[in-house]
Amino acid sequence: IKSLNPSAADLQIRMLGTGDGRGLGDAIDFFCSQIKARVDYELTQAYLAAFLKVHAKALGSDSNLRVRCEPLCAAQREGWATFEGLFHENLCLLTFLSHLQA
Repeated sequence: IKSLNPSAADLQIRMLGTGDGRGLGDAIDFFCSQIKARVDYELTQAYLAAFLKVHAKALGSDSNLRVRCEPLCAAQREGWATFEGLFHENLCLLTFLSHLQA
């Protein structure tokens, strides 16, 4: 999917909901593994946002898919906590350096 242009990637994401429904669960597992591995984080977030926008109704109505989303949600929280810590460190450093200039 990484090598596809945006419209082709969008089509692939939309097609995940067709068929037996296994594609949605497999996509959830894929996004979770990508986030945990911190591989192509920004691209994964963009695809995940598109996936959730397109398939939110199906994910919310299927209890099995909701259960499969729990590890994804935990991985998202953990990933954000890491970035939030880095943001705070950089903000502190910038504040410190700006006071040295004065």
